Amino acid sequence: MVLFEKCNKYHLEIYKNKVKSYYVGVTLAYMNDVVNSTLTINEKHKIISSILNDEEFYKDILIYRCPYLYYKAHKLICIQRNVNIFNKFVLAKNKFNLM
Repeated sequence: MVLFEKCNKYHLEIYKNKVKSYYVGVTLAYMNDVVNSTLTINEKHKIISSILNDEEFYKDILIYRCPYLYYKAHKLICIQRNVNIFNKFVLAKNKFNLM
């Protein structure tokens, strides 16, 4: 991540948390947009799975409780590789207006 590299290069460590927070927020918003998009369930599952396999994102999201639970639910569903469970999760998310 370029912003992170710049923080290290210019000794601006105080901005690292802001960069992480922004990255996590944008990524979660993107995941939410994908879930609410008109893509097929298989396409949504593929995109969300690729995000969930990012180790840096996993480390960054651990400090946020609610987004982490949202992330963890997606992760468990993707580990099962069950698109039907993913679909039910998306429907429940929309029904209860989560995230």
